[in-house]
Amino acid sequence: GGGIGRAVKRVQWTSPFLLKCKYGVLQYVVLKFFCSFLAMILELCGLYHEGDFSYKYGYFYICFVTNLSQCWALYCLVFFYNATKNELGPIRPVGKFLSVKALVFFTWWQSVGISILFQMGMIPGYDAPGHLGPSGGVEEGGAGAEGSGTSGGRDGRHHMTPEEVAKGLQDYLICIEMFVGAIVHVFVFPHTDYLQPIGVATAGGKLGPHVGAGSSGG
Repeated sequence: GGGIGRAVKRVQWTSPFLLKCKYGVLQYVVLKFFCSFLAMILELCGLYHEGDFSYKYGYFYICFVTNLSQCWALYCLVFFYNATKNELGPIRPVGKFLSVKALVFFTWWQSVGISILFQMGMIPGYDAPGHLGPSGGVEEGGAGAEGSGTSGGRDGRHHMTPEEVAKGLQDYLICIEMFVGAIVHVFVFPHTDYLQPIGVATAGGKLGPHVGAGSSGG
């Protein structure tokens, strides 16, 4: 049976198919902006509660809407690739797609996963070592003893709550992932791609202003 590429014989740049794919991806950009703005307002009002999946707070609803938007955007991108994979072959789009979208979407889903673990009580607190004060002595409670929810002890250690550990874990993982992502980008976005222009071939093998959808075998 034919795949998506067989169903779409030729895709014009202004075709309804391409426009739907474009709007399906761009809706996430617009929605993410409004969700971020709404999250900021809810946080100021004390109604956001990041990581709390209770229906009483805004995090649950923003998380739900954002995930739906991301899944739809990914679906449109995959659908577009299947229809144009033969024409996009010279630029090796799969590695570029995965390296970029993994940083955007995976880090979000990672934060949701950590929030779920926190809600299930699977992330414990942590007693962190104290910090040296200006006089060289150990400050009780460390640098975050005041106003951060941590509590200090006489032994110079301060306690991090499970919520603080969850947020710190997400930040730490992102630092590692950004480093790995930077290395991957060197290989999937090589400078040689920009030494000469890469044309987009039409069904007739010539360069043209439109993209033809190759047919898949089977």
